[in-house]
Amino acid sequence: MFAARQDSMPTSSTTLRSPLDDLFNQASADITLRTSDHVDLHVHTQILSQASPVFSTILSLPQPQACGQAAGAVASDRPVIDVSEDSKTLRPLLRLCYPVDKEVITDLDHIVLVYKVALKYEMDWPLRLLERDDLIGMAPRSPLQVWAIAAQSGAEELARKACSEIRRGASLTSGKSGPDVLDTMLEEDKYDSLQGVRAGDYFRLREYLKDGDDSGHELLQSDRGVPFTYPKRHFVPHISSPDLYVYGRASSDVKHCVHGAILACHSPILADKIDAAKAVQSTTVSATSTEHLESGTSAERHLPVLELDVEPNTLHNLLAVCYKGTEALPDTLSSLAALVAAAGKLGMTQVRALADVAWQTAASENALEAYFVALQHKLESYAATAARKVLEKPLERGWYTSAMESSPAMAYQRLLDYYQACARRVNEELRRVAEHCRTQVARKSVSVYDRGRYTTAAVYDRERITNYLQEVGRKTTTEGPVAGRDDELSLTALLRRTCPGGGEDSHSSMWPPSYSDYSHNLLNTMLDTGATLQSSLDDVIAKVSRIPLQSGRGVWSNQGVLQVTLEIAS
Repeated sequence: MFAARQDSMPTSSTTLRSPLDDLFNQASADITLRTSDHVDLHVHTQILSQASPVFSTILSLPQPQACGQAAGAVASDRPVIDVSEDSKTLRPLLRLCYPVDKEVITDLDHIVLVYKVALKYEMDWPLRLLERDDLIGMAPRSPLQVWAIAAQSGAEELARKACSEIRRGASLTSGKSGPDVLDTMLEEDKYDSLQGVRAGDYFRLREYLKDGDDSGHELLQSDRGVPFTYPKRHFVPHISSPDLYVYGRASSDVKHCVHGAILACHSPILADKIDAAKAVQSTTVSATSTEHLESGTSAERHLPVLELDVEPNTLHNLLAVCYKGTEALPDTLSSLAALVAAAGKLGMTQVRALADVAWQTAASENALEAYFVALQHKLESYAATAARKVLEKPLERGWYTSAMESSPAMAYQRLLDYYQACARRVNEELRRVAEHCRTQVARKSVSVYDRGRYTTAAVYDRERITNYLQEVGRKTTTEGPVAGRDDELSLTALLRRTCPGGGEDSHSSMWPPSYSDYSHNLLNTMLDTGATLQSSLDDVIAKVSRIPLQSGRGVWSNQGVLQVTLEIAS
């Protein structure tokens, strides 16, 4: 980000330039910010510290003195801090910290750059000024880009203004909904605006544009604090005499006493690591003071130490499953995904297999959460399976999961693209089948004599089936490409469509016109019977199996059910 250093005389390849205005070239300035394009901005530490807690922290440390300055500098003993921003971005931001007129910026991309640097240095007052005087004014012309910067910074009022402009644009576009207009904007933007945005905020934007109701609902996640951290837990094996210390990533203060042989049995990778740790232990004296065993004994022993590149809570779960099996498996998708990933990386085949079964069960209950969690842990094949399961429910009907708040917006966009592509393909296939049905039935239609005239049978049946399939296809975009399709596309459902409920068209059917009502009733009765026959047989068998067994001969109960009896042989 930046670095304070003892300055050296500039070389010809890094010629330093003086600032272009007197504001950053005052004799009273007591520190220099050197930009990436080699411009020295001489500023006041008191103003900088008040404007930015980040600078306040760095300036509270002792600063080295500079040996040389650029031409035009008014003091040679100022400390120099190198920053990664160029002068075009940093100068207008610093002007916002001083009680002077701000620099006028008309280019949105330039405003966004300045705004992001203000975010980086946590400059609240410049952020508010940029929102109020620049970005809100840009919202009517570039609402998507303004919403994106608001989403990245948590600026609720700015996000609401941008969303209102997107919705206003939709109202001016004939035949297009808010989400349709948003999709067009995103395509034109090549989805750049979604970079750095959370899926949860993107979800709320789409919901806002669908519902049009902005009362009482926040568009951005309100809690953007420190991520949740698991409490430190020591794993205590139920077997005595552990001979190895294991700890996870950046958690050397939480060492687990375990048995090297048990871990080695679970993973050849760990077996090699354990052998190496023991070799080191046998030739060197541990620098760590003698530690008590987790089993509670007071014996002092030097044990080999093994550090694993695994998150501490996941390491605890890994060790627990190694010792206890399935009963130690975690029950949340996030913990299971972390366990699957860690077990795979360490070559713990059996642990991964157990975690995989538990994951599949949990993922089937909430496919949307499973999709995002799998991507967070780089389990692409698991995410693909979860995405396929998502097709069974309406995705864009308020389906939300908290995992969106820690996932990128592009992950949600890719899921939407996949979902809509599948819906289109299903719709196209159903339309193809519908047209095929129309063609096939038309080839084999017959004429029947009814009520003094001939009519073409199956015309109405053909159209009913065709229209029905087309109707199911249209619903795929709103109700899901897979949801309910098994029932809607079954043979039973298709046959029922040939049974009109009466009316003028009931006589133009493949069923004999003279007794079509009887035919329809017969077909529906057979379909109902076939749908329930097997389950009814299972029910009566289950009732018989619940009759208690007793010695003696079988007798008929008053319900007509034979009580099963046993003959007890001596």
